[in-house]
Amino acid sequence: MSKLKIENFATSKFIKEWGVFGIFLILTLGVLWKLLPLYIDYRISLYIKNNHSYISDLSARGNSSLSKIDELNLLKKYRNEIFDGISDIKGGDLDRSIVVFSDYNCSFCKSAEIAFGNDLKKVINGRKIIYHELPILSQSSVDVAKLAIVANELGLYKGFRAAMIEIAHPTEQDGFAFFQKAGFSRDRIIKLRDSDRVAENLEKDIQLAKNLKIEGTPAIILNGEILRGWNEGAFRKLLF
Repeated sequence: MSKLKIENFATSKFIKEWGVFGIFLILTLGVLWKLLPLYIDYRISLYIKNNHSYISDLSARGNSSLSKIDELNLLKKYRNEIFDGISDIKGGDLDRSIVVFSDYNCSFCKSAEIAFGNDLKKVINGRKIIYHELPILSQSSVDVAKLAIVANELGLYKGFRAAMIEIAHPTEQDGFAFFQKAGFSRDRIIKLRDSDRVAENLEKDIQLAKNLKIEGTPAIILNGEILRGWNEGAFRKLLF
């Protein structure tokens, strides 16, 4: 075999071997690129679950410039609208209710919700929790909030909320997956989501938040005060 043929053969073999390696490397990077956001979401969700008490001490956000008197006047003015939210408890003592404005993509909202179900479960037992949707962080927040209102119409709000809280950054697709598991077709859910009724209910919650000068999430109304942001210590003080 001539020297030229040997060199061409060696070059061809080199190109083939490195070509295969290059394709393998590109495919591997592509898979990692798709899996990385899922892994980050998982780690964030896990951290919130394991450190919600610590997070709550760091998250006294969204302080209002309203005086206590002005805030109290707003709560009196919009009393009916405040208590006209979503709850799985009918009736109940409204004056002892816990009213929550939240965004499904808000990590502090998730921290509060986890605390409600764990550390604070005993102390809030018997109090009615009323929810208002306040999607302010992203389009995904708006999409999931609309589906939450649909879930309420179908009697599935509690389960829907719990499912979305488990996901670090839930999207519309996560919402559709929930309804699919519950036996509802995508077409039916889309029809309900796009109804004027859902749009009006969401706008009502957003407008109420504006009227109360609520600009961030979570915001919790309890015993005649608005807790802006999540601070477990401050929340416990308002309970008693």
